[in-house]
Amino acid sequence: MKKLLFVISQFYKGGAETALLNLLSCLPSEDFAVDLIILNQYPVKDAVSLVPEIPESVHVFDQWRETYHVPVLNTLRRKIRFLLQGDLQHPWKAIQYVKDKEYDWAFHVGEWITPEFCAKYVKAANKAVWIHTDLSKSTNFDSDYFFKYDNEIKYYIFVSYNALNNSVKRYPQLRGKSYCIHNIVDDKAIKSMSEAYIPVDESLPLVVTCANIRPEKNHMRQIEVMSILREKGIRFKWLNLGSTADTVLYRRLNEEVEKRNLSEDFVFLGAVENPYPYMKHATAVAVLSDYEAWSLVITEAKVLGVPVIATKTAGALEQLEHNVTGILCDFDAEDIAMKMESLMQDNKLRNKIRNNIVGYSTKIEALVSFKRLLELESLEMK
Repeated sequence: MKKLLFVISQFYKGGAETALLNLLSCLPSEDFAVDLIILNQYPVKDAVSLVPEIPESVHVFDQWRETYHVPVLNTLRRKIRFLLQGDLQHPWKAIQYVKDKEYDWAFHVGEWITPEFCAKYVKAANKAVWIHTDLSKSTNFDSDYFFKYDNEIKYYIFVSYNALNNSVKRYPQLRGKSYCIHNIVDDKAIKSMSEAYIPVDESLPLVVTCANIRPEKNHMRQIEVMSILREKGIRFKWLNLGSTADTVLYRRLNEEVEKRNLSEDFVFLGAVENPYPYMKHATAVAVLSDYEAWSLVITEAKVLGVPVIATKTAGALEQLEHNVTGILCDFDAEDIAMKMESLMQDNKLRNKIRNNIVGYSTKIEALVSFKRLLELESLEMK
């Protein structure tokens, strides 16, 4: 039995977090003993925690809960104290948790914080970092900070080959240490959850975007796209599902929606525990990020048989074939608007895409890739 450790900063609903949850749910308990450490799960407004969905076979250590498990009325005081004391940088209880443990593999998940915890405090035969973005495009990636512990890391795992290749070109230290595992989705669960009832207005085409409000998701460009189409007399409903925790950006987006008189049709629903009924009823799912390594939303939409329109990010180029399994567009609002208009108005094109993605799944392929990575250790020792 292999002993695995996964370390992540937070476990609120998002692409990387959902992908990790899906992986944990697929690992048979008779083959793997799995620990999950969550370093700073302090309360975040309008965010959906995935902690309750973690399989019982996974042993969870929640640094926040273990350190500040006091009545809910003290939540704000706990959060301030947590940040001021530096527990995010020095998670001493989590360090104690791993002090006497040894793992076959330790995985730091995410490029948004340094892999210091795994590198310095975890005893493991193999240490890897799981990256969910295209590092060559990311504007907030601090390479000096992130690669400080490069000597302790055996592999960097990317979720698409395009993101891997682009990142290696930008950061040569990744060469020879990079590996690709596509994100896993739970096909059966997605289809089952999509059957939940939601009120649907069928009088207008429906476009759905599932993305937490962050700059790289570029909701502002979406507003511009809708404005272009509105001027052409094309009306549809655009639902945006995702956390609004970035309150400054959220306020700016709402101001722009009102300014362009789109409030009735461009709607922010906030964080939604079950986005799949909305996706299932959509005319199209729009994934219009500035950069993305492997969009879990694209995968989920394809599982549900819903056409996707996406900007040409590293992940989308690998996940979609234009006019065959989805629609690819440039990063300017005019091109997006033109192709979205075509997709919404061309029933033949939509049906063609739907037929081409029937039965789509990445689960088996991703699991095989993951298990192959775990065997590299023994292969290299021969």
